[in-house]
Amino acid sequence: MSIRVMTMVLILAGSEVSLGAGARVYEVVDMGSFAGGTVATRISETGYATGFAWPGDLSGYRRAFSWSTSGGMVDLGRFQGLYTSIGTAIDDNGRVAAMSFPAGTVPILSDGAGGWTDLSAVAPNGEGWRLGAPVGIDAASGRITFERGYTWTPGESLAEELGVSSRGGGFNVANSAAMAGEMIVGSGYTDTGEHAYMWTPNHGVVDVHAGLGGDHSVATAVSQNGYGAFITERDIGGGGPQPTRGDFEIPPGGGSGPSIRGVLAKVDPLTGAVSDRINLGSVGELTGVNDFGHATGKRSSARGNVPTLFRDGRRYDANSLLAAGSGWSITELSDINSCGQIVGTGYSPEGDQRAVMLRLAAPPMQVQDDNRTNVWTNDAYLGDSSTSFGDAGCFVTSTSMLLNTFGHSVTPGDLNAFLTPHMTTQGILSYGEVPSVANYGQEMGEGVPVNFRSHNFTGATREALVAEVKRLTAEHGPIVLRVPYYSATTNTFDYANGTHAIVAYRVENGEILVRNPGSYHSGLDETEIDTLTLDQYIAYENGRRPGATQPIDADLSWLRDRWATYAEASGEDDAIQGTMHSPVEFVITDPQGRRLGFDPTANGGTGEMYNEIPDSFYGRIDAVRSPDGTLIDTEAYLPVDFYVADLLDGDYTFTLFALDEGEWTLNFGISDIEGFDPQQFVFQGDASDLVGGASYSITYEVPAPATGSLAGLALLALRRRRRS
Repeated sequence: MSIRVMTMVLILAGSEVSLGAGARVYEVVDMGSFAGGTVATRISETGYATGFAWPGDLSGYRRAFSWSTSGGMVDLGRFQGLYTSIGTAIDDNGRVAAMSFPAGTVPILSDGAGGWTDLSAVAPNGEGWRLGAPVGIDAASGRITFERGYTWTPGESLAEELGVSSRGGGFNVANSAAMAGEMIVGSGYTDTGEHAYMWTPNHGVVDVHAGLGGDHSVATAVSQNGYGAFITERDIGGGGPQPTRGDFEIPPGGGSGPSIRGVLAKVDPLTGAVSDRINLGSVGELTGVNDFGHATGKRSSARGNVPTLFRDGRRYDANSLLAAGSGWSITELSDINSCGQIVGTGYSPEGDQRAVMLRLAAPPMQVQDDNRTNVWTNDAYLGDSSTSFGDAGCFVTSTSMLLNTFGHSVTPGDLNAFLTPHMTTQGILSYGEVPSVANYGQEMGEGVPVNFRSHNFTGATREALVAEVKRLTAEHGPIVLRVPYYSATTNTFDYANGTHAIVAYRVENGEILVRNPGSYHSGLDETEIDTLTLDQYIAYENGRRPGATQPIDADLSWLRDRWATYAEASGEDDAIQGTMHSPVEFVITDPQGRRLGFDPTANGGTGEMYNEIPDSFYGRIDAVRSPDGTLIDTEAYLPVDFYVADLLDGDYTFTLFALDEGEWTLNFGISDIEGFDPQQFVFQGDASDLVGGASYSITYEVPAPATGSLAGLALLALRRRRRS
């Protein structure tokens, strides 16, 4: 096959692109109670949580608990049957380490059945108070990190990892431990003030303060991949108050006193240098951080300290994240894991104090075909009068479910009607064009404007693929998965037959929870639909076709090298996005030389896919079939969607490769918070003209930096030049 080449150049200039953010809806899980009010303090990466309960008999002695979604709340009892126990650390197997107060702070370890082990025996002189409270426990080794700079592994001697006595009488405090206790953060006194530090076994204690700013600093939490949460203090007037091991006092509503700021950053364990820094502004406390740089704590405001989720460069009052009318009032956010699960404390609609877990809400269940209730079942699918929405509306329905998690009260029928005039080709849902759904919220005045982005699965095993889904749903919320379709002609489930879209929204206990827009075809009852797992979906579909020569594999290998789509609030995040309709592939190269697209001439003609630009997407639309196996998409070459994020100033070069004879059409737009028009710019040509290559130069003028927008770009010049 002869490959012909053409090059186009986009020139962008202007303001720096800022982080996008938007409010997602969270649901509250009540952890329950066995003795009066309950308070949650920590959560593990696997979703086990701990905290304590206030007794109903008003005796004043608190009792630690462990909790999981499957096992509920378990009373771990008082220490020695008499004294307070407060859970302060929990491992991935649900084992709790706690502190008690029979005579000073005593660290204790639960046996999970109401008994406790006094860890004072491993302390210097048997004095447990010298260890302080446990701040981390590792599931594999049992290694416990203590507040006063020690670690202990069962069967080994106590280790003074943080050099308490070696710092000239200085006092080090450990606030958090991660990675099997081999990454510890906290603070220590120096001659110039209190400094945040990180400890690792290879490099020991590294002072982090220089990269944070302020006169004093404290590291309060660390994630498994090394994201640290820090509080900095700048003295105001006369040197200000002395630091207090991280317990900085914030005057309600501001007032006089130290200037307190929050910072999230990754730390180089060798040098202490910080990177990926996010400034959080005025904070009261930071209590937890996960691998995505999302953190929990409180921010300072005129109303005092407000329980806050810090994510995507924005700060959210915890109560603003709840569904309207939930009746809950959240008072504390204590910790967050990399599944996006948040633990804290709040008051129920009945006024009871409860330990709670917050998590991204499951999308509402919507279906494409239900003649009992859906008025859209028999509507034309995206303007194609020959195809009903009930037959082919899985992608639109899945997209509608995603939009609802951003506050859009939209039905599949509403979205189908809105999208129909935007389609370049009737009946083909192009994700290069679906970002115009952002305009649904903007034009109709509902919800948060969103963009759609995609992720290419790369996992080599089922475990790795499930981990990818877990990470995506934790960071971004629900995602659209493409599942291979069954054809009676070939008696196989295969992408060559077409695809079916379903929504994955959470991973629990290794199971992917999904919403299937075709559920009312499946014969499942309401409860089964609401708790459907991907494995159950696969088993049901294979069971309908017991003689299929190629079933849907339970190892999920069909996901590999396929794209999942997710929604992301647009904020001020600008992007180039659009669609190529043609017998053409292309590669986009940004000002840093990063590439996105497919070059069929690379590797001796076998081709190569490039995905070097962060958060970007390139791919052909999958064929869509109706339930009877009829191919709905009829173009010989289905459209190519693309989305280019992380925009930079400078030239963006489009190099086109003709695969066959025929006309090509490139339509795209520049999206931002003001909206997206997929037909903002349209270019056309004939693939036969690409012999010898050609180059187009497209130059744009960006608005003044103060606007922070690329939406008003003006086309200055379009030049076509032949290459010799």
